Amino acid sequence: MAYLLRARARGNEVLVELDAKLRDQEAWAEREAKAAALVQTRFRSSSSKHKFQTMKDKAAMLQRIYRGYEGRCRAADRQKQVESLSQHLLFDYFAELIQRTFRGFHSRKNKHDFHARKKYIADMVAKSELLQNELNDLA
Repeated sequence: MAYLLRARARGNEVLVELDAKLRDQEAWAEREAKAAALVQTRFRSSSSKHKFQTMKDKAAMLQRIYRGYEGRCRAADRQKQVESLSQHLLFDYFAELIQRTFRGFHSRKNKHDFHARKKYIADMVAKSELLQNELNDLA
């Protein structure tokens, strides 16, 4: 109420002051609108950049996870290949060992029989002596 009484006392002075403030407001309105537009533009830009960076980070994370998965799969495949190769080498070694053992047994039994060889040599010596005696008789 006191404010109203003071305003009545001042009269035209308040109206002049109000008119000056309205003109001042009109003069600054365009500048304020430009400033508000600039603030909004920068806010939207910042918001868009933040969203873009977030999406970029998420895409990079997905790529990193997928590359890790692919690497683990490749490593597992290589490990399987190494295990398979080592198992094949072991089987080949045992097959060679079995073959060597059998061939030695077969050779000793059939080809290099000591007793058969001894008999063969004795027969050859006997045939050789007979031939020598025949040659001496003819001479």
